[in-house]
Amino acid sequence: MVVYRPMREAREDEISQGQSPRRKRRRPRVWPVSVENGDLCGLVRGIVDASPGRGEGGYVTPLPGEASSFGVLAGAMGGGDLRGARRLAAALGYALVLYDDVVTGRQLLVACDASEPGRGWDAILVDPEGDDVLVEVAHPGSDLRTTEVGVAVFRETRARALLVAGAHRYAWKDARCDAARAPDTPFDLAHRALLPARCVIQPHGFHREDGDYPAIVLSAGAAPPPPGLAAVRRGFEEAGFEAGLWEGGDRYRSLAATKNRQGTSSGRPGGCSSTSRSPESSGKTGTSADGWRRCWRGRSGHGRVADVHSIARRRC
Repeated sequence: MVVYRPMREAREDEISQGQSPRRKRRRPRVWPVSVENGDLCGLVRGIVDASPGRGEGGYVTPLPGEASSFGVLAGAMGGGDLRGARRLAAALGYALVLYDDVVTGRQLLVACDASEPGRGWDAILVDPEGDDVLVEVAHPGSDLRTTEVGVAVFRETRARALLVAGAHRYAWKDARCDAARAPDTPFDLAHRALLPARCVIQPHGFHREDGDYPAIVLSAGAAPPPPGLAAVRRGFEEAGFEAGLWEGGDRYRSLAATKNRQGTSSGRPGGCSSTSRSPESSGKTGTSADGWRRCWRGRSGHGRVADVHSIARRRC
């Protein structure tokens, strides 16, 4: 056996007989993300309170590059790609934090607009290890209590993601920031990036004067509804709510959300898409003013609504 013994130490750019080149070990790049904790409901309520209200403008239509990046950001968060999500968030002027919800003990990845002034874009909250459920609050500030309902359903179903629109649906007089109807909003782009999902739940509201409706109206946006939605209705009735289900035809049609963009993009045979409405605007699933008052007696109504979705979503 021949042993080669170099007379001097090999340089890093030089290969000596019997010796491999020395390579510098690269230090792994650190992608710091701040960690915060608190009550998730308070965090989301604060985000909504700081967003543009009715008639205040403030919503900025994203440029094509921003729009595509926003969808990629949501997808990176949903896939647990912390490094990619941090890079994309920084490019979009978004803050990215790991948030410990002290109520449930879950750690979430949260992205929200940090630009000054704000642009009325939505907040994305993701648990990559959550169940295959998306919860979406499309009309915060417009549809009464839907923010609280959305957070409660997100918690009880251990959903994978919670989307909260960043502006009142009527911040501008036109429909440019109506997250449930306008095309290519950050809300809709995030929704599409997080698909597919077994179940999508989107709470809305309606006026008591809209018609002779029960406390809650459920719709998948298309008829006939999937079997899972009938299970949600039975769950509401067993919990003491008067509930209706749009199955086609004229009854409940004005609340059926047939033009809801998220319902259209996520609809699939056997899928489940539902909502829980309050007395302020129209949307998918609703509750009248009397219905909400009954919901909030004793134990918080949004908790009861969440319980129903938590049980019924297993049948979707």
